[in-house]
Amino acid sequence: MKRKLLLSALVVNFTNANFLDNTIDKISQTTESVKNSITKSKNKIDLKEERFDNIWNRIKDKLVKGSKLYAKKDKAPESTFIFGEDKQDIQDDIDSVLNDIVNVLIDDDILKYKNEIEDINSKIKRDYEKISEYKESKIGAPKNSLVYTTKSGYDKKIKDTKDEIKILQNKIRIIKKSLKRKFTKIGVKLNAKQIDVLLSRVDGDDIIQMSVVINVIKEITNQILKLMKSSNEDLTQAKRYYGMHLVSVALIVNIQQKYIDKLNKEYIPKLDTLITKAKKLIEQTQINIDKESDKNRRAIYLSNLEAQKSTYRVAIMYKQNLLESKKKVIEAQIISKKNLELAENTYNTVALSKGIYDLITQSQLMFNKISQIQMPDIIPFENKQIEKKYKELTQQILDKQ
Repeated sequence: MKRKLLLSALVVNFTNANFLDNTIDKISQTTESVKNSITKSKNKIDLKEERFDNIWNRIKDKLVKGSKLYAKKDKAPESTFIFGEDKQDIQDDIDSVLNDIVNVLIDDDILKYKNEIEDINSKIKRDYEKISEYKESKIGAPKNSLVYTTKSGYDKKIKDTKDEIKILQNKIRIIKKSLKRKFTKIGVKLNAKQIDVLLSRVDGDDIIQMSVVINVIKEITNQILKLMKSSNEDLTQAKRYYGMHLVSVALIVNIQQKYIDKLNKEYIPKLDTLITKAKKLIEQTQINIDKESDKNRRAIYLSNLEAQKSTYRVAIMYKQNLLESKKKVIEAQIISKKNLELAENTYNTVALSKGIYDLITQSQLMFNKISQIQMPDIIPFENKQIEKKYKELTQQILDKQ
């Protein structure tokens, strides 16, 4: 009996020891996992801060220069006949500074999404071409050979290429998720299908540019607020920092105007040309159908006509989408311009009020509001055919630039 009890005790102790070891291992694994998670989060924050520090160092002098030009513009005459600068001359200088800043802000990461996807799609296209070549070569390939690629060899090449396509397609999904997260950060929620539409549109880059610029301007404004808080309400420093904020507000009006100008001067006129061309082609095809008696040729003409009408319908829809987007950005710009007028008026006030810190803080909410107002209603494509037509039209618009 004593032996049984002793044996039981040993078993229990051994089991408890194993349980304890397992528990310690699990705690260690969990702790390590948490550490890794914290390290990854910290690395992301560090990279974000490093990226912003780089942007800040490149634009801070431009912000100061812009604020000085605004101060100069306030004192300049409306017009000069011969010598000196008038308000318009100085405004031209301000616009030049704003363009320089915008180029810094967008050059960092704006076009990478679309460019990366385009590069990957090109690789996928080449892979599909390879598969077609392998299938053709397989027909005349030997079953066994030490010199030439065999039928089974081509099967392996086809499989490997298909596997590569899957990897590339997964990369595209990851890039789209990254873009989706970027929009979520600025309060804009887009699903995967809406991202597809955005990347297919001719103005997709411009929409992303506006969104990213506004997001970076929010970070710039946070930095200005920190500087202002540390200035101890020194009027000279407060004026300097508020001038930088004024330029930030002007940047939003500037990037919105760039988008509106592109739609008015490039995208819509070129789309109109394509619509006119499609309409004329439809009319000519209809004439050919009416005078054609051969059934086979007539059937081909009818098939062509259906494709031409499809292109025409999508082009009309495309134009409507661009017009609606322009309307939304104009509505957002009305708010931006009002805030710019207020910022200019405040900046040119001799004694800046104590409420200026709160005024800049409130502008952050304004930036969010503008982001949401100017984001177009992105409706997913009804089918793959419409998406394909959209992309074809986009390429034709870009090819004519």
